[in-house]
Amino acid sequence: MSLKILSLLIYINFAISSISYIDGDYWFPFPTVSYKYSNKSVLDMSYLNWKIEERIKIKNGHFYYKDKQVRFFGTNVVYSSAFPEKADAPNIARRISQLGINVVRFHHMDNRDIWESNEKSILSQEKLDKLHYFLFCLKNNGIYANINLHVSREYPEILKEQEILDTFLFGNSLDRYYPTFINDQLKYAKDLLTSYNDYTGFKVGEDPMILNIELNNENTMFNLENEAKVNKLTDKLKAELLKQWRDFIKNKYKSYDEIYHIYNNETTDMNVDLVKDNKISYQKSNSVCTIEGNLVKFDIITPPTYSWENQIHYGLIDISNFTTYTVEFDAKVQNPTEDTIAFEFQENKSPYRSYLRIYYIQLSTEFKHYILSARTEFNCQFTENSKALVKIILPASINHYEIKNLKLYKGKGPISFTENNEKNLDKILYPNFSLIQNLPNMAYDLRLFFQYTETKTQKTLTDYIKNDLKFNDLFVLDSQINYGSFLSYERESKLSDIIDTHIYWQHPQFQEGHSWETNYYSIKNTPMIKSTTFGTFDYITKGKYYNKPYTVSEYNHPFPNEHLHEKFAMFGSWSAFHDFDAIYQFSYDQTKNEYISGYFQMSSNPIDFAMAPYITLAFRQNYVQKSENYVKVKLTKGYIEEKMKDKSYNIYEFLENYFYAGWNAAYEIQILDDNNIVEPVIESNINIKEKGYFINDQIQWNNTDDGNNAFYNVKTEKYITLTGFLGNLKMNKVNNLGNLINIKVKLNDEMNETCTIGLVSLDD
Repeated sequence: MSLKILSLLIYINFAISSISYIDGDYWFPFPTVSYKYSNKSVLDMSYLNWKIEERIKIKNGHFYYKDKQVRFFGTNVVYSSAFPEKADAPNIARRISQLGINVVRFHHMDNRDIWESNEKSILSQEKLDKLHYFLFCLKNNGIYANINLHVSREYPEILKEQEILDTFLFGNSLDRYYPTFINDQLKYAKDLLTSYNDYTGFKVGEDPMILNIELNNENTMFNLENEAKVNKLTDKLKAELLKQWRDFIKNKYKSYDEIYHIYNNETTDMNVDLVKDNKISYQKSNSVCTIEGNLVKFDIITPPTYSWENQIHYGLIDISNFTTYTVEFDAKVQNPTEDTIAFEFQENKSPYRSYLRIYYIQLSTEFKHYILSARTEFNCQFTENSKALVKIILPASINHYEIKNLKLYKGKGPISFTENNEKNLDKILYPNFSLIQNLPNMAYDLRLFFQYTETKTQKTLTDYIKNDLKFNDLFVLDSQINYGSFLSYERESKLSDIIDTHIYWQHPQFQEGHSWETNYYSIKNTPMIKSTTFGTFDYITKGKYYNKPYTVSEYNHPFPNEHLHEKFAMFGSWSAFHDFDAIYQFSYDQTKNEYISGYFQMSSNPIDFAMAPYITLAFRQNYVQKSENYVKVKLTKGYIEEKMKDKSYNIYEFLENYFYAGWNAAYEIQILDDNNIVEPVIESNINIKEKGYFINDQIQWNNTDDGNNAFYNVKTEKYITLTGFLGNLKMNKVNNLGNLINIKVKLNDEMNETCTIGLVSLDD
C-alpha cells in the first residue's frame, strides 16, 4: 500500500480569507522510521511534557501534577519492544515524545523476554538493565510508565499442560484463586518493582515516573461458569476450586436444610401442559419428517447448509421474564452419535431472540425419558403477533430421530445439588451447566463466590505492593472493567485507584488454528462514523466511575482498515469532551521497517503520525473542552445484588436502560453502600429522553441518516476536523472547516471512500 499525506501547516499572522490549492500540487511522502527523529520536525509536541520531579496525585477523581490537573495520551510497548537496545532507546523515547505521548504502558513483558528462567522464576539481569535504561530515556523526555504485572506469563506449574494453556490462556481465571499462581505473582512483583535502576537512581516501584501498576490484564474468574472449561482442569486445580467453593458455602449457610429450601424454592405445576393443545409442525432441509399423534420421526438425508435448519415446532406460548420452565419428552436416535439436540424458546418474528435454550441434550439408541429445566432471559414482552415459539433443534448430521410425548410446564421439581444427594454441605457440587440453569440461587451464589475470591486476591496483591514492599503511594488497579460481570465492576470501583477499560473498532478476526498469526487475519473494513450505535464509544463512555480517574489503556482501529484516519480525530475529541483522564493507542511496536508490519502498529503508520497532534492537543491541551452537562447514575448495592440474581450481567448489559452514548453530557456511575433494593436514580441537567445523533457546540456526529452521508465534525477555537464521506457529502464544507480553508475533495463513490481534513494550532 502506498500512503501519502496532504499536510497543511499554516502559520497565521494575518487574517486569511481563503487559501486555494490545485489537487495534487502539495502532496508529498510522509516517511516514518521509528528509530530516528528530527529536531527540525514541525509536528513536535514534546514541549507539552514536563520534567518529572514528583509523583502524580489523584484529586477530585483526576490526575494532578503539583497543583495542575493533567491528562495522559499514551501508547503501549509489548514483548521485546520493552527492552530496546541501548543505542536505540534514546531515539525511540525522543520520537515518542514528539508525538505528544507522555505515558507508555509496558505490556506482555512477562511473556518470555524478561526471564532468564521462567521455570525457576528468575529474571534476566541483561533484560532488566535494558528496561531500566529505556525507563530512564523515557523519563528524560517527560514520559511516565504504566507497569503491567501478570499479562501473558505461562505459570511454571502448567508449562507442560497444553490443554490447560489452550483453555485458560496464560493461566487467566486460574490465577484468581490458585495459591501457587498467586504466589508466583507476588514474587514477580517483588523482583521487578524492587529492582534498582542505576540510571534513574530509584527502585522501579519508588520512581515518581511510574504512573500506575496493573495487577492483571483482561482477566476474570467468571469464565469458570463454563462447565466445558472447568472439565479441562487438572485434578489439583479442580480440587482447589471445589475446596474454596465449599468453604464459601459453609461460611454463608448454617445447614443443609437452610440451603435446600433456598435453592429448591420453586415448584412445578404438573396440571398445566403449556403445549397440550398446540399443533406440532416442523421445518426441514434435505430431510423427511412425519408426525403420528405425539410421535415425530425425522430423517436427515444429507447435511443442511446451516446447523439450525431442521427443527420440530410445538406452537406459540406466552412466557414470563426470568422464570423456570420444565420440559419432558421421550427420545432416541437410530445411529450412535455425539451430536446433541437443543430445546429452545424463540421469538417468532424479527429479531428472533432466543429467550431460553437447553443445549447438549445427548440421545441414545433406546428411548429415554428426559426432564430438563431452564430459566428465561432478556425482556420477554410479547404481543398477539409476537410470542415464543417452542422448538427442538436437531443437529446437521445424517441420522434418524424420534421424539414423542413432549410436555411443557411452568416451574420445576426438586433438584439434587450434592454428591449422591447427601444432606451435607461438605458434599455440595461445583455448579455445572444444568445446576446453573435450574437453580438460580445456586448460580447467584457462584457469582458471589467469584466476586469474593477476586476481591480477596486483589487485596492480597495490592496490600503486598503497598504495605509489604512499602510502595504505598503507587496507584494500583486490578484488571479491566469489561471483563467479568457487573460484580467485577463493583469490586474495581471499590478497590482500584484507577478504573480502566479496553476496546477496539473491528478487532482482527483470525482463522481457526491461527490465533494471532499475521498471515491469517481479516477485518471488516468499515468506518466507525457510520455506526448508529456510536461504535466503540458506546462501550468506553459507559464505564467512567464517580471520583476516580478513568483510563482507556488499549484502543485502536486495526490496519489495514481504509478509514484509519478517523481514529485519532474522533478518539481525542470524544475523550476530552467526556473528561477521561488517560487514553492509550495500542501499540507502538518500534521497528526498523519502513512499512506497516502489524495490525496495531503505530511506529511506522504515517496516518497515526500525521494525526497525533490532533489527539494530543484536543485531549491533553483541552482544545476540546470537557462537557458542562452531566448524567450521573446512582446504584445501590442492594439493587445490584438483586439484579445479579437474574443472570451474570456484564457492565454493558447491566446499564442498558440507564445509558445512551449520544447524550450531550459526561456520564458517570456511582455505587452507594446501601442495601435497599431501589431503582437507579439518574441525575442530569439535560433531557435524557432525547436520543438522536450527537451534537453540541463543539462536536457534531451525524450517524443517523443514510450511511454515506455520515460525518464527524469538531470545531473549536484552535482545532477543526471534518471526517466522513466528504466527496459525497451535501454540506457546506467551508463552514464546517471554520471558514478558514476551502477544499474540494474527489472521492470514488463506488469505493465507499472517506477522509479526514483538519486544521490545528500547534502553538496554542
